[in-house]
Amino acid sequence: MAMTTFSTKGQVVIPKALRQAKGFEAGAQVEVVDHPDGVLLKLVPAQKKQPISALIGLLHPRYRGPVVTIEEMNQAVEESAADRFSRANP
Repeated sequence: MAMTTFSTKGQVVIPKALRQAKGFEAGAQVEVVDHPDGVLLKLVPAQKKQPISALIGLLHPRYRGPVVTIEEMNQAVEESAADRFSRANP
């Protein structure tokens, strides 16, 4: 059984062998759970960083309209801006 001590700031050092066995690395986030036998530390899995290309098609199932080009989107934005300007400045 490993022993440790609380610092004046409430920090606890988890022994290296235990950190390595449980995968606790510097910067890892843990969930602190109140448990009948004490306190349980559960490792929170790190979010995997993915390239922006992984988002392609993410909204596809929700959008049911026609395919629109960038040029058509830009034109629609310009028209909307011009419409708002003309309504704000009669």
